[in-house]
Parts: sequence; structure tokens; C-alpha cells
Amino acid sequence: MNLQVNDRIKTFPNSRATIFWADGSVTRLSEKTSITITSLEVSKDLSSVQIRFETESGKTWSNVIRSLLPDSFFEQSYDNGTYVATVRGTVFEVNLEKDYAHAVKHGISIRNTKQNTETEVLQ
Repeated sequence: MNLQVNDRIKTFPNSRATIFWADGSVTRLSEKTSITITSLEVSKDLSSVQIRFETESGKTWSNVIRSLLPDSFFEQSYDNGTYVATVRGTVFEVNLEKDYAHAVKHGISIRNTKQNTETEVLQ
């Protein structure tokens, strides 16, 4: 199924979902997870990749396969947009059930939009 901005994906108990983004990146949704796509623009030549989704509940695991160019982004927001995980070519997970973000490879940046602060989460 092709996804669009404002699409909401929800998994139920004992179910999972996998999103294969147009740039080749992958996001897996664990059971009882809900996300909404808020930005989804990928140029045909992959020179511009703008992927953003809001996580309302649950746990996600993402593999962003490429380093992104300066005008590109892959972002996952959570806690009603208070936190934004920004990545460039890494594997990471966000678990709202246990309240953590974890970088598996390389690192991620967590921006607090209310306090205007940024924290680096290393591998």
C-alpha cells in the first residue's frame, strides 16, 4: 500500500507492521503501536528525502540506510511533538512503553521542541 501524509498506521495486540520507505529505509512497528505520517517527499533520484512521522504509542525500530543530504531529513517525533529524533544513516528504536530512545548504530539527535535543547544519543 502506498502511504501519504496524514495516513495513520496502528497495530493491535499480537500484530506488527513494516514500512518500506521510498528511499530504501525501513521502519518496523511493534504491537500496540500507532504512528501518523506527517511528511513524505522523496525525489526520484533520492537527492531529497523528507520523511517525518509522529509516534502516538508503542515501539518502533528504524533503519535509515543512507546518509542524508543537508536539505533532507528522516525524523520521528513523539510525546505530542515535544521530542524529535533526527537521524542520518543509522539504526535506532523509540519505545514509548518503556520511555527510551536507543541508537543501535552511529547516533541520533533528540530535540526537545519546548525547551529548545538537543541531546546526542550515541551508539
